[in-house]
Amino acid sequence: MISYFLPERGESLNNLFMAKSRPPKKIIEHTREVLEFFTSLKKLYPKAFEDKVWKAIEIAINHHDYGKINSRFQNIIYEDMNLDARLPDILDSEYKKAGVIQIPHGILSMFFIDYETVCQELGENIAKIVLMAVCYHHDRDMEISRRLLGKVVNEDLKQYLTEFASYLGLEN
Repeated sequence: MISYFLPERGESLNNLFMAKSRPPKKIIEHTREVLEFFTSLKKLYPKAFEDKVWKAIEIAINHHDYGKINSRFQNIIYEDMNLDARLPDILDSEYKKAGVIQIPHGILSMFFIDYETVCQELGENIAKIVLMAVCYHHDRDMEISRRLLGKVVNEDLKQYLTEFASYLGLEN
């Protein structure tokens, strides 16, 4: 299990990539726990689904919380954890214009899925199901500005991609 840490006072705060504040849990830690449950379920009921469906579920689990790396979500978590530091909120005025506090992380998470690769491996219908499962794994009834969504994906999330890939142990 990955140990939880907080920066010392005065240290710079990089994105801690937190999934939850109570109890404090990092995205990678939470994802590993869900994957452990998935593995147990697959061992108990190996014939419940075709291999393609099991693979689709695994892809959805791996990606379901990646959208939480955005500054808005992380700052809400840091505040709940009583941390003084905050990440730069480069799109604050855009959120205010759109009249929203944040974009749901499930919607942002689907942008981390390589749709074309999933289509090639599992077929277009299953790839669409994976995207929808990730996008709507929490039910949110709200309108999202396409303009704001584009800015969050291309400006906010993008600034953490290299660090997040390293955090996940992925090679570029």
